[in-house]
Amino acid sequence: MSDGAKTEADKPEAVPVIATIELTEGDVRAGLIELGGGVWRLGAVVAVVAGVFLTFAGRNGRLLSPAAIAPVAVMVVLYATFSFLIPSRNAKNQIDVLKRAGDTNVTYRFDDDGFTIRSASATASVAYRALVKTRRGKSTLLLFTTGQIAQLVPLRAFTTDESARVLAFLPPDQKAIGGTPWKRVVVLWVVLVAAFLAIWLFLNSETPNESATHPRRFHNDR
Repeated sequence: MSDGAKTEADKPEAVPVIATIELTEGDVRAGLIELGGGVWRLGAVVAVVAGVFLTFAGRNGRLLSPAAIAPVAVMVVLYATFSFLIPSRNAKNQIDVLKRAGDTNVTYRFDDDGFTIRSASATASVAYRALVKTRRGKSTLLLFTTGQIAQLVPLRAFTTDESARVLAFLPPDQKAIGGTPWKRVVVLWVVLVAAFLAIWLFLNSETPNESATHPRRFHNDR
């Protein structure tokens, strides 16, 4: 067979990329936060809307009444829970599983056919054709097997050259460097702003008119 007639099967296989690291809670937590996408940006919206809400409340004579503070406090607590507490708890649980299995080291292997993640508690092998999308964050490579479930691969496991080779293994139509689920983030922003506006309008409608609270007094100048 001539060189021009070589098939894909005749091409030499690329050298696999294999790396092993001691997985930490920080690795898992960072991956979960990046998996959450726009939660961090949502925090900025929470702060801005809360400030506007309290400003208008104060101008209407409510100052820092419990009715004005309550919805803001609820939103701040929910944001802190979803962006910090839940990822931290889940990261701790995953590391505890590895510790109980006797080893926190995790090995990552990428080759022509797919990738394998091997730890003391489990081994998962996934073909690239099973991926629905991929995303490279600041510290984690996210490999999605469904729209919401992803395998988390800490980028610190690889050298710069190895990271480039890992990305080269991924299907071209599945690569996404950076990026966030913007549609979901925009919807969250709109819902959050609408919720604060609705609460403010509700509280404002409950305030009796100033004329009713302080009836006019007529003085006889004579």
